[in-house]
This record gives sequence, C-alpha cells and structure tokens, in this order.
Amino acid sequence: MVRSKNWRENIVIDSAVLTGKPIIKGLKVNSMQHSLLPTCCFMRTESEILRNYLGLAHENIQAFWMYASYLLRTERGYPVNISHKVD
Repeated sequence: MVRSKNWRENIVIDSAVLTGKPIIKGLKVNSMQHSLLPTCCFMRTESEILRNYLGLAHENIQAFWMYASYLLRTERGYPVNISHKVD
C-alpha cells in the first residue's frame, strides 16, 4: 500500500546533485540508481529489485512509477518537418 500519492515525497530533483537528475530521497547517491529504470522495465519483480538495491523500499518503487507516469502525462511533443530532397 502506498502511503502517499505524491512522488515528490520520495523523489528529489536538485540541480546541485547529479546535475538535477531525479534521485530517490534518503539513498546514497551513486550510479546504481540510474539503472533503476532499465531494471524496472526488464520485468524484474519488486522483490528482486529490493534485494538488489539495499536501502530501497516499496514506497520508493511506487514513487518511481508515479514519477514516470507524471513525466509521460506532462510530456509535450513538437512535430518537426524533416522532408528534404537528396540529389
């Protein structure tokens, strides 16, 4: 059960940390966090993720998915016309 529906309580975006890349609040900043997206996308179970990322909690994974959902909902697409002739 997710205690909070606000991903901002678990995900931190700070321009002074990793040039503003989102990180999980309270975890030591390291390169391991950057592989969380591919890990989740390759159909790992939550228990496998928690076993491989010490210090990560269920709430962190839920916040991660809420943040990903937020990004997809707020993403803007800009059409670009790239039609050109090649001689």
